[in-house]
Amino acid sequence: MIQSSMFDILKQMQPKDKKIIDVINDFNPTFSREISRVFHFMEICEDEISKGMERHPDKAQEIWANCFMLLRTPEILSDKGDSVYRAFCSEIIDRFANNQNTEKPTKAEILCIVMEATWKSPLTQNASAAAFKLFSELFGKIPNSDYIFKDEGQIFVEEWKGAADEIISWAEKRYTRR
Repeated sequence: MIQSSMFDILKQMQPKDKKIIDVINDFNPTFSREISRVFHFMEICEDEISKGMERHPDKAQEIWANCFMLLRTPEILSDKGDSVYRAFCSEIIDRFANNQNTEKPTKAEILCIVMEATWKSPLTQNASAAAFKLFSELFGKIPNSDYIFKDEGQIFVEEWKGAADEIISWAEKRYTRR
């Protein structure tokens, strides 16, 4: 009730040559930035849903009807850039289309969790290998380098084969949405 009243008041105050977001900005620039950010993520979300519908034409209607609600922006991704959010959206859509668990964290989320840990302490050799593995799976290669994470010739070597996968598996279990 209050929200529609505020919206109606803003519409009445809206000059013909101004968008509502500009009117809001005149009153509260911080709120306006947040609203703009939300709409920006919504555009990315809609774009990724369209791409997901093309990848999974047999599930296109289900993706259109259900995925928008699955693609809320996790707080850990909110300031990490568009490519990370796109990777998150793409993985969730693919999981939904393949009837897989959409509650466990995506590779993008786990990468961000590992990278956030670097603010607390340096990464172990295995955590570094996990971060580079996730990064290369999501984006193909490390920027400004020719290194790609592979079983042989990888930039960061695991202490034992499968150590990076163990860290990723642990993070999936620990951070599953309930």
